[in-house]
Amino acid sequence: MSFLERKATQWSWTEEDQQLELNDNAKSIAFIQLIIFVPGIFLLPQYFTPLDGWLKLTLIAFYSMKSISVLSLTALGIFTISFRSNICFSDIKNAVAKGKESHQTISLKLSNGRYRQLYFKTESQYQEFLNFLNSHNIIKEERSLYWALPVNY
Repeated sequence: MSFLERKATQWSWTEEDQQLELNDNAKSIAFIQLIIFVPGIFLLPQYFTPLDGWLKLTLIAFYSMKSISVLSLTALGIFTISFRSNICFSDIKNAVAKGKESHQTISLKLSNGRYRQLYFKTESQYQEFLNFLNSHNIIKEERSLYWALPVNY
């Protein structure tokens, strides 16, 4: 078992607080990915010192574009992904569901514009959460199996 493997989301609903409590390892996986990828950007200049000419310029251009894309994706994640473990009912605007054979995901769109992604490994867990959404009149949108981002990205 890998330490980067996603754990299925365990959830519970508290009626008196009107809160959805989520338990998964999404925050730790995102933190580990930042630890792995972001420091690599700052280590790039050491590879350029022994090179001369066009090869050096080409590598600098390639790694600059790579650095910009990694930083852009990191910023996109910071501003659009939520890792909250307790979500009030009033904060949920809608849900975007995507089901595949291997796993199912539901992204809850929150009132602040961020998404909280829930990951289910079995069809029964997925259907149980969909039934919860329907019973609380939360709007659910189906997402295409071939598009990885939520509907409004």
